[in-house]
Amino acid sequence: MELRVGSQFGVEVDGLYRPVRFQTQQNVPQITIFRSTRASSLELPVLAKYRFNGEKRRASAEVGFIVYDRLWGTTNSRSILHYQGDRETNVIVHYQPPPSGSSPSLVVGAGVEFAAGSFRWGPKLRYTRWIDDPVRKKNQWDLFVGITYQAKRLHRFNSRVRITTVGQPLED
Repeated sequence: MELRVGSQFGVEVDGLYRPVRFQTQQNVPQITIFRSTRASSLELPVLAKYRFNGEKRRASAEVGFIVYDRLWGTTNSRSILHYQGDRETNVIVHYQPPPSGSSPSLVVGAGVEFAAGSFRWGPKLRYTRWIDDPVRKKNQWDLFVGITYQAKRLHRFNSRVRITTVGQPLED
């Protein structure tokens, strides 16, 4: 969703859902532990956006922060107990992400929009710098293709108000 302020500035709020998958392995002399995590992420970035002038094509730049991020899923933990003749165990638990820092992650992006009637569409390249996140890669690049439809245009209202009753205008 985007709220435009004039023809060039805007504030954009996105809701991004994405899968997060990773595996870890821990080796000690008596045990080997394999963990496979399948999680989902919900991210809410808030971005300040600037559009450069153009009729059919408009370049844009954006910068902001991820103000909300939630991870949930399951972890399959398989252990091989070497001290018990390589006996295997398998446990599935709810994924609990490790605590992260309090700093929101930085988001920077650029793209081009093309006009097509009431719609605008275009590719966008976005970079996210995850700060204090032990699960994700620190530097994340995403390529988006956006489709925009202008739902409603707010018009300026006339400052004069005329009140009528039974078809007869009253004093302004």
